[in-house]
Amino acid sequence: MKRIIGGIATTSLVVATTILATTTAAHAASTSGSCSVGNGWSASGGFNYTNSGTNHSVSSYFWNINGQSGSTQNDVYGEIRRDQTGPDSSLWSFSTTNARNGSGSVGVNRTWPTNYALFAQTRIVFDRNNASDPSCTATSGRV
Repeated sequence: MKRIIGGIATTSLVVATTILATTTAAHAASTSGSCSVGNGWSASGGFNYTNSGTNHSVSSYFWNINGQSGSTQNDVYGEIRRDQTGPDSSLWSFSTTNARNGSGSVGVNRTWPTNYALFAQTRIVFDRNNASDPSCTATSGRV
């Protein structure tokens, strides 16, 4: 840019500074574990989460049951736990006593810091007509 000051032409340089901000994109994922009791019966359970860098935001807990044909009375006990030195602690849990074979889910909508190592523990009690009900526990990996 040229300016005339007292009859003398001067040139000044305008410097533009651009500041680039970077953000960590949220990473959506899930973790789950599975178990079986024989006879081809099996189950799995876990949770969906987004890791923003500082928080685990858990949106939902899910399960899948492959038990007795037509069963509508399977029991599901789901828990999000914190892996820590000493006894692990329970952060969130739910249960239902009328889960059908197939998939199901429940909303969680909770956030915990990423320095918590979270995992899912899902216990399934399979409904079996006219006999004792077998069960198994599925544990997911840590996130």
